[in-house]
Amino acid sequence: MKQVLYILFFSMLAPVLVVGADNPTLPAIRSLKELPVELVKDFTGNKNIASPAQPVAAGEGSLFFYDYKLKQLGKANLEDDTITAVGRFGEGPKAYAGTASLWGDEAFVYCVDRKGKLHCFDPKGEFLWEDRLDKVNPRLVGMGNGGIFFYTFSRYSSKVRSLRLFNRQKDKRALELMTLPVEFIAMKAYSNGKLLKGGGVMNVAVPAVALWDGMLVTSAYRDYRFDLRDLSGKQKSRVTMAAPAPQINPLWKKFKNIDVKKLYAIREIYPFKSTLAVVSNYYREDKPRIDFFDKKGTLLQSYILPFKANGGGDSVSIQGGYLFFWEWRKTGFKIYKINAKI
Repeated sequence: MKQVLYILFFSMLAPVLVVGADNPTLPAIRSLKELPVELVKDFTGNKNIASPAQPVAAGEGSLFFYDYKLKQLGKANLEDDTITAVGRFGEGPKAYAGTASLWGDEAFVYCVDRKGKLHCFDPKGEFLWEDRLDKVNPRLVGMGNGGIFFYTFSRYSSKVRSLRLFNRQKDKRALELMTLPVEFIAMKAYSNGKLLKGGGVMNVAVPAVALWDGMLVTSAYRDYRFDLRDLSGKQKSRVTMAAPAPQINPLWKKFKNIDVKKLYAIREIYPFKSTLAVVSNYYREDKPRIDFFDKKGTLLQSYILPFKANGGGDSVSIQGGYLFFWEWRKTGFKIYKINAKI
């Protein structure tokens, strides 16, 4: 394991601890093995799920997901193939207008719809309470310090787009903690087969945001680095590794107007047990690399994912100690146990 050095830089605002090493270089991707995983449950053939779904794990072995075709929040478990409807689609009390994001832990599951209505359920799927985040299309990051962290995307002009990170304390308005830049391209957009005036946009470089052990972790850089922040958003330390320039997502190679110089190195950050799992835009046979760090910012292990996780096509997420994999060409999802000794 590389020796870690700590260098303290002082600024007029606050000290920032930069974590590096004598030779802080990511291991070459050609030398990496695939992340060892074991299939725990396969819901891809379940006839009660009509669309691909990104699930979250909760307590008591329960799983929650939103079925976009059925417009229904569903509950599953690891013991059998039973799917139970949770809540209802629509307007009014206890109803959700589609689901923008889900987040869960051992005690609760949170569902926020596209209008910003937040629902809280217990692991059995029983409704507990509802509230509003007063933002449209919020994406949940997690709960911490008595509040909920989430972000939205804003487009200020035809050339600028940002991720806005908020903290919402109970009975208070959401407090904006920071904005992070989003790189995107303009493209044609259609509705019911008709070309929309003004077109649409596709995000090609999106900041990675996670809540990990009482800290916020963010990354929106073209080199391999991420920032550790307190829950107010103030930067406390930074982890930097030497690495090549990021590669374009294999799914996006068909788009000729993507500037590869604007791509971010890190694409996703996930808490995994006591470590931080970082998925980045480096690929071997269309499979992205994943690196695991400890709380001091020390690189522990590196692998490539065993799936062609192309973002917008086949996708993965890590949550609740499991790795979830789903494909847009199939319904349902698969659940894997990560067998790496981390």
